[in-house]
Amino acid sequence: MPRKLTNSTFAGVSASGPDEAWAVGTFSDQSALDHPLVEHWNGTKWALIHVPQPAGQQAVLSGVDDLAPDNAWAVGESFSGSGQNGLTLIEHWNGTAWSIVPSPSPAVGAGGDSNVLTSISGTGSDDLWAAGSENNENTATLSVLLEHWDGTAWTVATSPTPMFASQIATAITAISPDDVWVVGEQFTDSMRTLAAHWDGTAWSIVRTPDLSSAGTPQNQLTGVSAAGPDDVWASGFANNVDKHNLDVPYTLHWNGTTWQLAKVPSMGSDGSRLNGIVALSATDAWTVGQIQESDGALLTITEQFNGSAWKIVASPDPGSLGKLVVNTLQWVGSAGGKDLFAVGTQEIPGQLVNRTLAGGRRVRRRR
Repeated sequence: MPRKLTNSTFAGVSASGPDEAWAVGTFSDQSALDHPLVEHWNGTKWALIHVPQPAGQQAVLSGVDDLAPDNAWAVGESFSGSGQNGLTLIEHWNGTAWSIVPSPSPAVGAGGDSNVLTSISGTGSDDLWAAGSENNENTATLSVLLEHWDGTAWTVATSPTPMFASQIATAITAISPDDVWVVGEQFTDSMRTLAAHWDGTAWSIVRTPDLSSAGTPQNQLTGVSAAGPDDVWASGFANNVDKHNLDVPYTLHWNGTTWQLAKVPSMGSDGSRLNGIVALSATDAWTVGQIQESDGALLTITEQFNGSAWKIVASPDPGSLGKLVVNTLQWVGSAGGKDLFAVGTQEIPGQLVNRTLAGGRRVRRRR
């Protein structure tokens, strides 16, 4: 019998130092069943680390926050192949092993209910936020799901999503216990950007701009990171701008008062996507994603903000599918503001499957 193929992808990365980083994602086995994937960087190489998953369930991990060598968190979801409701999944690293930590799944009634966590960020061991989405068939609402860790237990916070609306969170960044941002998208007549803010008491929706023109643009925010309370960046892209079926990348910037849209350089005959972002200072931010060509090729893209403009920075493309280059970057993280880690997916020549892709860069500081 021919050998069955497997797939592995990275979705998130976080580092607490140049020799201490975690990358998370998904591994699909030869039966096409999904399992959580975790790898650790020790300053020299990446190593696969065992991570548990709920018994009888498939599972994926989408986000990670590395607070210290003995304190890291990862989030995602678990589900069964028979259509059972998706449940939140949160795991913790204590310096020795990963373990599943109980987390709420508020929508567990109807058959179409689901609970998904996509991102996690915290200010300390007793203050972490996880964000995602909750689909509740009984209330006909797709809402932003927000859960908080107080050092003892995970609890669900009141969502800012109105009843009967459709909103999801894709990324979160915690600046302080009373200053946290989530971004994502909301679905009305089209797909529009979404941002919500925690002020220490409640979550509220904050108005964001879209890249709007003729047609019905589909706007998505994919990542968020802060260099300070009045210096927050979100990555995103729009499709179907001016009725052209290509992706247009852009960023949003919070200056302490409003979100402002900033266009970034784009490449590719089918456009580009930005999938993640990290802000190091007022004059140094990075975003990663993919360039899309009309022949199906995908190439990595990294861009840097220097305080006045975004510019493309060369990035490697090791993978290929036949004669086509096929690589994507899904997330970027910093290790104390000096070392960057970017992760994603590549195609391995001759294998026709996805494999993990990870790279790093030391940021040169301007004098």
